[in-house]
Formats: sequence, C-alpha cells, structure tokens
Amino acid sequence: MHEGTYAAAVDGVGDGTEGSRALPATALTELGVRTGRAETMVVNRGSRNVMEKLGTTFTDAAPTPSGTERVEGSEHEGVRYEITKEQWLRGR
Repeated sequence: MHEGTYAAAVDGVGDGTEGSRALPATALTELGVRTGRAETMVVNRGSRNVMEKLGTTFTDAAPTPSGTERVEGSEHEGVRYEITKEQWLRGR
C-alpha cells in the first residue's frame, strides 16, 4: 500500500481505503503474493487507519520510511502492518 497525501477537503472520506484496496486484492489473489506488507510513520494515523480497514495487522516497529526525514513526526519510528492471502480472502 502506498502512502499518499490528500487535500483536507477529502481527508477522512474513504478515498484512501478505496484506492488502496486494489493493490492487495491484485497482489494476493492474482499475482501469487502470500503476504502483503505496508509501512508508514507511527504518527500518520490516517494511513494506519487505512491499513487497519484493509484488514492488515500491526506486526512491529520499522525504521522511519526513507524520504520522510523532513516530515513532522519523522523522529519517531515507523510501523509495519501485514496481511496474508488467507486473511485477505476471509475478510472479503
């Protein structure tokens, strides 16, 4: 799942969840991927919410994602979420 930035006018209306649903759906059901992984900054609650709505589970801390060093909150570590093909299929 790719982290993106949304304008305040559409923030929180579900676009991130809907847009992000296609990646694990394709990877886990059509491309043979067994486990999907996603990372974001610990302070990025919006992205974490999207990952949780997609059925991923927090697994552990991760290094702050590269390229985010200038983003507020980047001094905190990142987080990693995962979902298996079986979990994805059960949640559909």
